[in-house]
Amino acid sequence: MSFGQAIKSGFTNGLKFRGVASRSEYWWFALFSLIVGIVTSIIDTAFGLDNVLGGVIGTIASLVLLLPRFTLLVRRFRDTGVSPLWLISALVPLSGFVSWLSNNLERFQQIFQNFENPSDAQITALARQLSEDPVFIDSLMQLLAILLLALLYSVFELVVTLLPTKRLKQ
Repeated sequence: MSFGQAIKSGFTNGLKFRGVASRSEYWWFALFSLIVGIVTSIIDTAFGLDNVLGGVIGTIASLVLLLPRFTLLVRRFRDTGVSPLWLISALVPLSGFVSWLSNNLERFQQIFQNFENPSDAQITALARQLSEDPVFIDSLMQLLAILLLALLYSVFELVVTLLPTKRLKQ
């Protein structure tokens, strides 16, 4: 499948969870998504829109590509013989991060609320204070564990999308 065919297929099958997606279809569409992300980032920066929602144009493009990329991933999992239900495991690090954020956001806001232009001495004092705070160290260790789970899931997804097809050739 060519680059153009993959883009066309990605959008025409953007709502189809049934069926399969070849390795080339998946990776060509992933490349297209990366190019769109880079271009929209440049446009957002050029027009000063990068401070709003991380970039207005980029956010819109991401939302437009979200469903086609997800359905393509589901079909790619099916093509490799891996159950698409494994995608649910991505919710583990995501829910962990949301929980961590809700538990620690207020604390971090209190710590950093008066730090607009801190001096070196203030930064050093804050670092010393935080390094001796067991609750802060605990929350950082939790965040590290969550990020490790996210990394492991990402590696799993990468390996699955690189697997050859398991369907029978007709």
